[in-house]
Amino acid sequence: MRPYPLIALLALGLALPATAQIVQKVASDTAPAVANYLENVRGAVPPIGNAGYEWHDTHDFENGEGTADFWVAELRMPYFYKELGNGGRLALSVDYSYTNLEVASSEFSWDGQLHGLYLPISYTHRDPASQWFWLAQVAPGLRTDFESISSDDFAFRAFVTAIRGYGKNFTLGYGVFLSYDVDELFVVPGIGFTWKPAEDWLVALIPPQLTLSYEPSDDWAFSLYARPRSFLADIDEGPAGPDIAEVKYGKLAFSAKHRLLDSPHVWLNLSVGYTLYSEVEFQRGGQSLVEGDLDQGFFAGASIELLGW
Repeated sequence: MRPYPLIALLALGLALPATAQIVQKVASDTAPAVANYLENVRGAVPPIGNAGYEWHDTHDFENGEGTADFWVAELRMPYFYKELGNGGRLALSVDYSYTNLEVASSEFSWDGQLHGLYLPISYTHRDPASQWFWLAQVAPGLRTDFESISSDDFAFRAFVTAIRGYGKNFTLGYGVFLSYDVDELFVVPGIGFTWKPAEDWLVALIPPQLTLSYEPSDDWAFSLYARPRSFLADIDEGPAGPDIAEVKYGKLAFSAKHRLLDSPHVWLNLSVGYTLYSEVEFQRGGQSLVEGDLDQGFFAGASIELLGW
């Protein structure tokens, strides 16, 4: 086993105290409607920092001709923040994923790692007199096995989002997302919302995740959510072997979060769930060499999270 996941967990642990101060500063002077939005979506938005691990049960190919095993470790770590004036703020972070994938069948076997490394640059803007909150991000990166790195490993993603608060219990967001991963270009407009039907309950669609969340106290939060995931990389397997490997799945999960360190921002998240669908694919020159649907299976995960606001 390579040491990348352990290094990632240690690095985030060292960064959490400093980034918590940034979060507190942003929240303290945000416009009222936006502040309500940020407070209400705690159970649904991705954390601004996290170190996590997700284990998956062995998946059989639906045709019965092989198996696939994989697990994922992820790190998201903010490291720079600056106020630009006129309501603008700039933030820089590191976003890393490590996927260990083993595929064994009668015709093909592969055992390797898929690395995703992005350097997001985020800009937010708010006007204290406005109900709107704006967020834009560009993130150059790599999708690679780190065996050899070339222009084929380049990846890029970007999005822009506008969010408007309607009172303290409902928000609407509009945005466009663009992603280029190795050889796949994806552009899609999107719309999302958050709604609090009661004080402790939250329903949210923040693409690509749909969430139902319940927070009985300031120390606990429980969520049921569904979302797709995809991990791919440019790999080096010689002139006759595949040059792209990908695993993707959709999951339905239950998570329990508990506040740590007497901080409103640092949480432990434990989750269990079921994959609704999953698939592995290996390509060469844009042509599929091996592609297979996998049986449904269970997974479990754990992470330490720095919540966004």
